[in-house]
Amino acid sequence: MEQLTTRIGIEPGLGLVGRFGDTVILIPRDQAAADPDKTTSELLGLAAEVGSDRHAPAGTIASRLAAWVIGHMSGEAPAFGIVAPMRDGVVMFLRGAVWCTITEGGSTREVSGEQALTWVDQIVPGTFERLAIGGVSGRPVQADPLSDLRDGVVPGQGFVLSRMGSMPGPEPALAESGAGSADAGPAEAGAAGAGSAGAGFGEPSRADAGFGGG
Repeated sequence: MEQLTTRIGIEPGLGLVGRFGDTVILIPRDQAAADPDKTTSELLGLAAEVGSDRHAPAGTIASRLAAWVIGHMSGEAPAFGIVAPMRDGVVMFLRGAVWCTITEGGSTREVSGEQALTWVDQIVPGTFERLAIGGVSGRPVQADPLSDLRDGVVPGQGFVLSRMGSMPGPEPALAESGAGSADAGPAEAGAAGAGSAGAGFGEPSRADAGFGGG
């Protein structure tokens, strides 16, 4: 499999961005908290569990995330966006007021978690050049060009997953937009978007490396 090296740029903000292996999650917040609430801690723990299972298929990843959302529907399930590696790409899962832009071949499309009553999940082929998830509506993610999250949880209101050869600044202009709904079941909404096999994502081998090819 072709080697794919990327970086995780962070946009400063009041939310939380966590990286667990090659799984990255954004949890937007209106204000910083002295201590994380129980639901946020559970969600970070779920992301860590997903990140620890590098060989889980896309359907299993989406089902695990969907089950957590369903279990919190009676309360206030927080908005979040997460990407997790799979063979030849990533699983992208959005819940609530978060959105994702995917750039490939010079064009960019946008997917919003608010376009579904429950959640949006899609398979994104590993041929993408750039993927950003943000929690501020109406403007692109403005990642700090010097940021490069390797592991752990940091404050932030968005992240950009980009090739090492490019700086994680604003996204290019949008070419199209679309979203899948959970009504069709986890991972089915975006399965049609999974085209030819690209490079997968793997575990960082050294502290000076980003995502590695699967």
